[in-house]
Amino acid sequence: MADDSPRIHTRAKGAWRLLCIVLGVQSVLAIALAWIAVSGFLAATDDPFADRMSVLIVALASVVWVFATLVGALRGRGWARGSNLTLQLLLIAAASGILQGMLGAGVPSASAIGWGLIVLAAAGILGSVLARPADRVAEQPEF
Repeated sequence: MADDSPRIHTRAKGAWRLLCIVLGVQSVLAIALAWIAVSGFLAATDDPFADRMSVLIVALASVVWVFATLVGALRGRGWARGSNLTLQLLLIAAASGILQGMLGAGVPSASAIGWGLIVLAAAGILGSVLARPADRVAEQPEF
């Protein structure tokens, strides 16, 4: 009996892999950022509580968002492409802020960090554009 189920194009499979790798790296970076935010929350007792709390909430929300997108990408869900694209565009905005000195002022190698984030975001955008969403369970990407 012939297998009539449609297959995902090789380029789309590679794009899903790229997307998952980028999101995996960003998940690790988001956890590191959340750890820094928690440490800063506990250490910066002179700053207003509301300011510290808002930074902490944003850092934790970013971890949840990146992980949710990673899980969606691992399952081949179409919505993960849009979520990833939004994440990458926000990452480019943050990286350009780092390169302009508006974010991370005084951080050693800030320009290297900024360019690294831009390269990572560009890879994520490429993965989002080239990955094709699976229409059926039989079409989900196999990694």
